[in-house]
Amino acid sequence: MQNVLEQTKEFEARALDTMCVNESQLEHKWYHNLKYVVVGIAFGIVFVKVEIISWYRIQEMFRFQEFHMFGVIGSAILVGMISVWLIKNLR
Repeated sequence: MQNVLEQTKEFEARALDTMCVNESQLEHKWYHNLKYVVVGIAFGIVFVKVEIISWYRIQEMFRFQEFHMFGVIGSAILVGMISVWLIKNLR
C-alpha cells in the first residue's frame, strides 16, 4: 500500500512539472506560405464550381432530395482513405 501511495505522489509531482511546447525553431521566408494560399484559392474555386457552397444544395442534402452533396462528401472520404493508405505504405 505504501508503494502505491509513493508512486501516485511521484506521478502527480511529475505531472505538475511537465510542459508541452509545440513551437518550431525553423524560420521561413514570407513566401514560404504562398503554396498554402494557392491551394486555398484552388479549393475555393473547386467549391464554387461544384456548388457545395450553395445554400440550396445544402438544403437539398438535408431533405434527401439530391445525391449531389452526398456524392461530394463520399468522394472526399474515399480520396482521404486512399491518401492515408498511400502515406502509410509509401512513407
